[in-house]
Amino acid sequence: MTLKGNTRPEARAQNDRGAVADDFPMEHILLQLRRAPEIEKALQQFIDELHTPGSPNFHRWINAQEFGARFGPTKPDLDTVTRWLASTGSR
Repeated sequence: MTLKGNTRPEARAQNDRGAVADDFPMEHILLQLRRAPEIEKALQQFIDELHTPGSPNFHRWINAQEFGARFGPTKPDLDTVTRWLASTGSR
């Protein structure tokens, strides 16, 4: 799926060299997931509170694990992506 505004300028028809073999190694792929609107809203609120004196979250920095648990993909989302990758033969 192509997300609007996220296609590299080099990805044009004149640069297309055709299909590659099914076992062609892809050494680097970036898969970007969108947060659910309610999680995105909670993240934006948390960020605002980090910088708001008097907020209970003022300067309450969290580590990567807590950030992922609170604002990252859910287990069902990860399971869906994992199943999709496995169905395409990805490892």
